[in-house]
Amino acid sequence: MSDLQAPPVDGRYQVVRELGRSATGIRSEALDRTDGHRVLLHQAPPPASTPQPAVDRFLDEAERVGRLGHQHLVAVEDRLDRSLVLELLSGRSLDTVIAAGPADLGFILIWLQQACLGLKAAHAAGVVHWGIKPSRLFLTDQGRVKLLGFGTAHLAPATATGNAPYLAPEQWRQEPADGRADLYALGCVLFELCAGRPPYAGASPQELMHRHLNDAVPYPSLVRADLPPGLDQVVLALLAKDPGARPADAADAAARIGAVAAGHHGALVPPPQEGLIRAQVDQAWAFGEAGQGLEAVRQLTALVAHAARTLGAGHPQTLQVAYDLAIWRGMTDDIAGAAGLLGDLVPLMIATLGPGDEDVAKATRDLWSFRGDLERRRHRGIARPGELAMLLGLPVH
Repeated sequence: MSDLQAPPVDGRYQVVRELGRSATGIRSEALDRTDGHRVLLHQAPPPASTPQPAVDRFLDEAERVGRLGHQHLVAVEDRLDRSLVLELLSGRSLDTVIAAGPADLGFILIWLQQACLGLKAAHAAGVVHWGIKPSRLFLTDQGRVKLLGFGTAHLAPATATGNAPYLAPEQWRQEPADGRADLYALGCVLFELCAGRPPYAGASPQELMHRHLNDAVPYPSLVRADLPPGLDQVVLALLAKDPGARPADAADAAARIGAVAAGHHGALVPPPQEGLIRAQVDQAWAFGEAGQGLEAVRQLTALVAHAARTLGAGHPQTLQVAYDLAIWRGMTDDIAGAAGLLGDLVPLMIATLGPGDEDVAKATRDLWSFRGDLERRRHRGIARPGELAMLLGLPVH
C-alpha cells in the first residue's frame, strides 16, 4: 500500500485520487469520512527534503488566510501534522485558460479585480503570497476567481516551483519585500492573459533575473491590438522595477483595473441602449407591483441576457438588472433561485463597483437574508449557483 492510500490521521481522510505532485508536495482528492464530503488534501514534502519548521510556516500562513472566509480565498477545513485540508474546487486554473487561446478582455478584467480583492484580504491579515502565477488563480464553475498556494513559498525554492517568470525584482535581489511583490506577479499574469505569454522569457533563472531587473516593461498592446491604452498603463504600473512606483496596495490595483473595465464596458454601447433597458426594467417592476410577480421574473430574466449582450456582462446596469431579478425571485417565493443568483452576483458587483459601494452592501445584506431564509426552509430546495453565468453569457467551465 502506498503512502497516499493510507489516511493521514485517525482514518478520517481517505485519499480518492492523486491530483498532482510538485516541489511543494502532493495534492489529492480525499473523502472526509465524518460526513462524506470531498476535500482537497495538500501533503507537504517528506521531512528529508522539507524540515518541520518550514512546513509549520506553510501551515500557519495558509490556515490564517483560509480561515478568513473570503469569497476569493480557498477555505481551509482542517490542519494535520504535515498536511492541509482545503475546500475542493470545481473549475480550471488560469494557466489552462491561457493555453486555450486569447480570452475576452471583459472576463480578464473581472478575474484580475477578483484576484486583487483576495490579495487585499490576505495582506490585511498579514500574509503575502510570494508565488502568484496563473496556475494559482483558480476560476470556479461559477466564474469566481480564488487564490491558491498561500504559504507554499516556504516549501521549496521559487525556481523549483515555476514561479521564476513572475518574481518581482526585489525578490530576485533577495531584499525585504511586501505585498507589492504580489502585485508585480499579478501584473505578469495580466500581461500573459492578454498576450498569451509572460512579459519576460529566459532559458534559465539567471536570464530571467536579468530581464526582470533590467529590461523595459513591454506593452501588451504591442502583442494584442484590441487592448485599450489604459491597460498598458496598468501593466506598466504593476511591473514597475521600484515597488514604490507600483500601486500602493491591492485595493489601489483593483481600482485601476476597474477604471479600465468601466471604460471598456462603457464604450460598447451608446447611452440610448441603456435608457431603453432602464425603461424595460421599470415596466417589469410595474407588472410585479401590480401582483404579477412571475411576469416580472420572466421579463427580467430576458433583460439580464439582453443587457449582457449589448452592454457587457460586467456593465453596472447589467449587474443592476440581475440584482432586480434576484429580488423578484425572492418576492415570488423562489428563495433558492434568489440566493443562487445573489451568491454569483455579489463578487461581480464587488469587482466592478468596489467593496465599499452602497449597492454592494445592500446586495450582500439581501444575500445573507435569503440564505438565512433558505436554511430555515432547507427541506424545500437548495441554492442554484451558476445560473447567472449562463444568463450573462460567461463561460461555464
